[in-house]
Amino acid sequence: ALTAGALDVVRHEAIAVSASSVAGSKYAAEKAVDGNGESRWASLGNPELPQWVELRFAEPVMVDTVYLKLADDALYGAWAAVELGFSEGAPETHPVAAGASLVVLRIPERKTSLLRVAVTELHAARTYVGLFEVYAAHDPKRELEIRTDAARPVPQKDLVIRGRDVHPCVNRSPEEVARARERAATL
Repeated sequence: ALTAGALDVVRHEAIAVSASSVAGSKYAAEKAVDGNGESRWASLGNPELPQWVELRFAEPVMVDTVYLKLADDALYGAWAAVELGFSEGAPETHPVAAGASLVVLRIPERKTSLLRVAVTELHAARTYVGLFEVYAAHDPKRELEIRTDAARPVPQKDLVIRGRDVHPCVNRSPEEVARARERAATL
């Protein structure tokens, strides 16, 4: 989850998005800015680095923070270094910790009409390079924080049915509630 008080997050509707390569329409560059934390941009298979996503803003915007939600699993390489490019000035390279999936990069405040996020190095190469979300923000008070304590739903494939007709946590009568309380007290 991405939280901040009155943070000025650049609106995705005001940008054009492109990428160095795309694994198909399901993984288009626009998926990295669609606000859906489950969709993603993915590069072509076995890509050469750097691979990048570029955001072009309708007009120059103030940016001092870049938020990345990285794809890092059995098919996606773990980012080790990211280069941020802008419409003016030299690009900046930032390390990414091994295992990081949520990254907040603080950069000197600047006005830009372009942001290029390029993965330049991987901890572990896999079939694809991917990015769930990228946000450009103006956060001079440093209010942006990453919260990883939010509960995550268990994927359906991880649930195991153990032969009951009804959900085991549903108590339909006062007697069932009493039995459940008794069982809970013995745990």
